[in-house]
Parts: sequence; C-alpha cells; structure tokens
Amino acid sequence: MTLTIHETANQAVGAGAAAHANLQSRGNVREASWHWQVDDKEAVQSFAHTTQCWHAGDGRGPGNLDSIAIEICVNSDGDYLQAVRNTAELVGKILTDEKIPISAVVQHGKWSGKNCPTFLRAGSKGITWAGFLDLIRTGTPTTPAPNPLTPAKPVPVSKSRPVLRRGAKGGDVGDLQRLLNAKNKAGLVVDGSFGPKTEAAVAAWQKKSGLVVDKSVGPKTWASLGA
Repeated sequence: MTLTIHETANQAVGAGAAAHANLQSRGNVREASWHWQVDDKEAVQSFAHTTQCWHAGDGRGPGNLDSIAIEICVNSDGDYLQAVRNTAELVGKILTDEKIPISAVVQHGKWSGKNCPTFLRAGSKGITWAGFLDLIRTGTPTTPAPNPLTPAKPVPVSKSRPVLRRGAKGGDVGDLQRLLNAKNKAGLVVDGSFGPKTEAAVAAWQKKSGLVVDKSVGPKTWASLGA
C-alpha cells in the first residue's frame, strides 16, 4: 500500500477541508474520490483506508487500486504551510497505524505524470517535496525554503458524518449517544441504535443549542456537539 499526496488546485476562498469533504458526500461530479482532505485547521476523512478511491489517474493501476489518497487544500484564504505541516502529521500517524514505510509516500505525478502536488513539486510556497518528507520524519524541514513554517499546531482529525435519524444504526449513532451523554447528560445506553430515547435526547439538545428541532442529526447538530 502507498500514500498518494495531491493538492486540490482549488484556490477559491473557503475551499478548505470541510468544503471538499462536502463535495464528496454530495457526489462529486468529476467522478473522483479521495480518502482525506487537509487544510490549515483540520484533517477530514471521507473514506476508510480500505475503500478503493479514484484519484490517481492510472485506471485500474496500483495508484487507484492500492493507495490512500490525501488532498492538501490550497484555498487562498488558508495558510498553505500550516496545511502542509498538518498533512505531514497526518501522514506520520497513518504510516504508524498501517505499518507502512515512508518510502511508500508518493506524489500523484508518480501514477499519471500530472504535475501534482504542484506547489510542493516547485517549492514555490516555501517548502519542497524533500522538505515535506523531512517534516514527516522529524517534524522539521531540513531543506531551505523562502518562508519559515509556522509553529506546529494540533491537528483536529474528524470525518464526514452522515445525517442520522430514527431507525439508524451503527458506530456513528454510538458516537452521537456518547456525545449527548457528555454534553447534555442524556443518560442514553450507547448501543448504536437510534430509537425513541435517542431521538428525544437529540430534540432536547437542539432546543438547548438554539437549532431547528427536527430530531435528525445533520451537519449543524454534529458541529454543535463538537463532532
């Protein structure tokens, strides 16, 4: 297994990790998909590492079939260097968790010849590809760069959450129940089943938080719970 590093090439204001995760959750018209998106504030997971995504441009080659895809956001209102640092921290964690060597971290261009990740390949934003690999290894870029990296900040790692309503089951429901217990002392049994008691607890939390009380858990309710 490899880790393929991309850049989004989307410099629009607001085109950060959450925006790209939302693009995937709504169904990407480009028929492309990737596992993670990272900006200067957070890393958002859209797919499990075991899910095969279409990102490498090599058809049914090893890039698409056996690689974890990570997109670095390049939105103009973000701090690109911090996004790179956050990506290095995420990659280090994945390498440890999946027991993958750093030699398996590759550029998108390896698979398709595309000039991606563009800024890292050129070093035009203050860090080169070699510097990025140094960040993964040691937390410090040893290659010269025009601009110093900002101090490391913790990377909140989250994942795209589904909309939940009565009848839903699974791990996300269990997470919801834990959050409601912690945030609002709901007293729910964490059984991963969205029944009437969980629905009532959701409604109580939405009312307390000033949200629309619709008893379903969408992005605003997840955000109010800190998920």
